[in-house]
Amino acid sequence: MSQPGSNNPKFPDGSQFPGQPFNPLEYVIPPNGLAFAPGFVHPVPFIPPNMAPIANQFGAPSAATTPGSSASDWAEYQTEQGQTYYHNKVTQTTQWTKPPELMEASQKKPNSNEWVTYNDKNTGRPYYYNTITCETVWTIPQQTQPKDPQASTSPPRTTTIIENQTTVAPSEIPRSRSPILSKAESIQIFKELLTESGVDVDWDWNRTMKKIIRDDRYKVLKSMKQKTDVFNEYVNEKRDLERDVRREREKKTRQDFLHMLSELNDLTSRTNYHTIIQKIEPDPRYAAVRESDRHRIFEEFLLGLEKKEKEERIQKIEQASKEFRAMLERKTNEKIIGPDSQYRKNIDKIQNEESFKMLDEYDRVKIWKDYFGEVAKKQDEMRAQERIARKKQEKENRADLWDLFLVLQKQSKIDVLSSWKEIKPIIQNDDSYKRVDANTSGPNCKELFSEFLIELEKRYKRDKRLFKTMLKENEDLSVHIDSVYDDWIKIMKSDARTMEMDADNVKILFEENVDKAKQRAKKKRRNVERFKKMLDEIFSHLADVSNVVYDVVLPQMQARSCFEKIKSDQERRSLFEEHLASMRDGGASSSSSPSSSTEKRKRQDEEQDAPDAKRVKVDEIPAPQAENNNQAESIETTNVQEESTKV
Repeated sequence: MSQPGSNNPKFPDGSQFPGQPFNPLEYVIPPNGLAFAPGFVHPVPFIPPNMAPIANQFGAPSAATTPGSSASDWAEYQTEQGQTYYHNKVTQTTQWTKPPELMEASQKKPNSNEWVTYNDKNTGRPYYYNTITCETVWTIPQQTQPKDPQASTSPPRTTTIIENQTTVAPSEIPRSRSPILSKAESIQIFKELLTESGVDVDWDWNRTMKKIIRDDRYKVLKSMKQKTDVFNEYVNEKRDLERDVRREREKKTRQDFLHMLSELNDLTSRTNYHTIIQKIEPDPRYAAVRESDRHRIFEEFLLGLEKKEKEERIQKIEQASKEFRAMLERKTNEKIIGPDSQYRKNIDKIQNEESFKMLDEYDRVKIWKDYFGEVAKKQDEMRAQERIARKKQEKENRADLWDLFLVLQKQSKIDVLSSWKEIKPIIQNDDSYKRVDANTSGPNCKELFSEFLIELEKRYKRDKRLFKTMLKENEDLSVHIDSVYDDWIKIMKSDARTMEMDADNVKILFEENVDKAKQRAKKKRRNVERFKKMLDEIFSHLADVSNVVYDVVLPQMQARSCFEKIKSDQERRSLFEEHLASMRDGGASSSSSPSSSTEKRKRQDEEQDAPDAKRVKVDEIPAPQAENNNQAESIETTNVQEESTKV
């Protein structure tokens, strides 16, 4: 047969068709020397629709000019994209639109014998071909369905008797359009072809293609790239499968070999491989393993056996340790061994025990130390718990005594001025006092009372600040020497802030203010007496006091410290005038001859005011030298101010 593209193409019968290229797809030689069945139509090459056939270029008649064109001359095809086109095998015309002959034939009532049933050899799925219209469908045509219900239950036949009652093979009927397969179905069919052809993992593509190219399933994939990709995928999958199978087989033989070794009762982790070969060599499980793997598997088995023996030894030691520990606990409870005993001093008491013999010296000493260490730890924990409980109880005892102090405070038996000597006889017979007195830690009764007084003092200071604020805001609350508490407290309670103060503190503050008023009055009297003594001393140096004027003797008075004790100048002048008038009324005799008691008092006052002063004339009165007196009075004034500040 001539090659495609030759100048003089020849057909299989030796004839030539001048001017028309040879089409190898139109004439196919059957494989293995077989002949085509009668009526076989060769596949028509794809000629784009609306393109004039090649035969027309050499004078062949077209479909429009050829009379007697019938529907059987037309065949229906599909492109790879699924688009339908029509080809006339007589005129070699190809077009997209359906020819009128096919349209008229499809409108006619079809004969049931026109349809033939085929099975797709790739998938086995049945499809139906119309010998008149060349139409191919997947579903069974309605015309071929039997009217008899019983007949409808039988499956469609793979071949159909046509009008001439001749059985036609599928290869004898032209198939204008094969069923369209999915990509996955095509790949699966191609892989089945490779499997049936015996393609192995060491085959290359050229060898494989020579083996499968004559099979129709070779064409199920269109491009060469698709075929090679599926081939490579098939080879890789088969290689992986063979590797997995090989691994499973090796795994099974290895497990069988290990099981064979485990059946040897006298085998230990120290057994030599060559000493057991004679025992296991007749076993077929021995021969199933390669010689290179036998020794390795045996060593692995010995490692596992050694691990197992080690675990068994550990379990035995653990069990013996538990028994030895239980024995120590039993002997400790029986007072045979004390918790502070030493191991070497008590060996004779435990050496006959079975658990003692099952352990070595190191394990026995370790268990001894661990056990008695835990015993000591438990004792420490118990002592700590007892200590905590004792402290808790002592704290509760102190709280009870504190509550007793509060009760006595409400009963006005304890206040901020109370002392321990006053309170102890009151509380020493109470149970709370006795419990606190028996405490081993924490403050004792006296210290607890001091803490209670500190709390009272804090509250007293708070009440004192509020008390001073209320005195500044309300003059009616001022406390005098002759103030009565019952009358004063009524005014005090008119202020709602009194409810915030402790009643005992209010009374204490009142009494303190009364004392302060008395001290101020006493101090004032003392200052007045000293002022008068100063005037007596000044007047005693004068020959005539009837004409003495305040301003004349003012410098001499200012030189004395008692002058400053009288703060108001008006009061000083009033005292001067009163004393001068009393001297004038009393006469010189009375002033020059005082009674012994008066003279004694004056001498005491003079010693206090100016112990170093001398009697001199008025003009010769020196500058004030009563520094000691000034210091004493200054110290006294400071003490009074400090007491006032505390109040």
